[in-house]
Amino acid sequence: MHDARLAAVLIGLSVSLVNCGAPRPEPSLRPEIKTVEIIPANVSVQSGTLLLLESVIKDAAGTVLSDARTDSVLWQTSQFAAAQQIMGRVTTIAASGVPPSTINVTASIGDAIGNATVSVTAPPTSSPPTPSALLIDWVRAPPVLTAAHPGWPTFALVDNLQNGPQRSAALFAFTELTGVGDVDCNGNPCGEVTVFSPMLGIKRDTVRWAKGCDFADLIQGSIAPCASPLLGSALSPVGQRVHVPVVIWQASSFADANSKIAGDVAYAKSVFDDPWTGFQIDFTIQIASQATEYLKSLGSCQNPIPDYDYSTQLPGIPAEEIKPDRITVAYVDDTEVMSAYACPYDSNEGVLIVISHSGSGGSSLAHEIGHALIQWNGLDNTHTDGFDGFDKSNLMYSTETADPGIRKHLTLGQLFQISVRDKSFLKQSGISSGVGIWCPPPPGNDVPCPRYGRDGIR
Repeated sequence: MHDARLAAVLIGLSVSLVNCGAPRPEPSLRPEIKTVEIIPANVSVQSGTLLLLESVIKDAAGTVLSDARTDSVLWQTSQFAAAQQIMGRVTTIAASGVPPSTINVTASIGDAIGNATVSVTAPPTSSPPTPSALLIDWVRAPPVLTAAHPGWPTFALVDNLQNGPQRSAALFAFTELTGVGDVDCNGNPCGEVTVFSPMLGIKRDTVRWAKGCDFADLIQGSIAPCASPLLGSALSPVGQRVHVPVVIWQASSFADANSKIAGDVAYAKSVFDDPWTGFQIDFTIQIASQATEYLKSLGSCQNPIPDYDYSTQLPGIPAEEIKPDRITVAYVDDTEVMSAYACPYDSNEGVLIVISHSGSGGSSLAHEIGHALIQWNGLDNTHTDGFDGFDKSNLMYSTETADPGIRKHLTLGQLFQISVRDKSFLKQSGISSGVGIWCPPPPGNDVPCPRYGRDGIR
């Protein structure tokens, strides 16, 4: 999603280009580009640190376009002359200058132009900010400090449902520290902060905001007053990413089964290795002792009739290997109805996914793992067709497009459901500790969970 979109802008210093890799072949029919978006559109960055901004181009229907034209986006900033244009899909900004200051960034292709604002602040410290003139609240989360992955922002969704500014899942993007305004709970635990820190887990905590200046530190795991008394909240640091075991069984007799599975796994890794997912999938590939040529009654999963139960129709997979703390995938020759299907979570078998070699596409494995992780069966099995904020680029769109590489994006709202929702695979299996939150359908608002389409990344 992100790693393939690389070029560079150094604000106020210098310019360099990052290798974008080999260009993809362009489709025979190319819709006209109507809009350009910069993600994130508003972000806080400390002086002297790096930040990545990504451009996304869309057609008139709002569908993300992933053809080679995305490499021709032109970047400009308020600190460059008009002739100094930077090309590429992702811009790396090294903020300089005397904070506080604002950098305006544009990304354009043809007549379509996108805009972003970068707020440059003072370098962060381990102590709360203390300027008496800025009685606002702050959120601090771990920055990416490695040389290999500089500049990925943290995204935070901040709630305050009772007093002060009324906000639900307000989005903030920053590299370590950001001000979130003056939030006051009047002594009640009305606040909530969910942070999506790159290469780490997704962390949700309640915060008892007090009038004045509060410093919610998700690095040291504390909340401290900046310039006013605090009524008390207990936070904990952002943890490591959760590891999700996915065991794939080759139960297909097709000669190219190995290469198909390898290609599907590579594509799934490109989806789920995104730095903001909060988890890492650990793939293991096994060879079944015998092939399954045809699976009956796809969709029945744990059927009381043995001949139609999935696990009994997979004689080449040992029953003891289908476990509740893993996702088990069986590649078979063919199926009766759909080309791929993910079962609901079962306390004895975990989640079983069946994929037809003869009918599935290149993004089918990643798509079905998405079903397995989200486990929201009351909403058309979590398909996103027709929902506000979604297009064919989302991993959970129901059908694969002509370009399988388009269907791969997950929103912040979806990632929240995967990590935090009580009925998700991570919570039901016990892989992710702690009690999950109930997220009622339909997912059209930000209470009590961020709406399904809430996003700030692509």
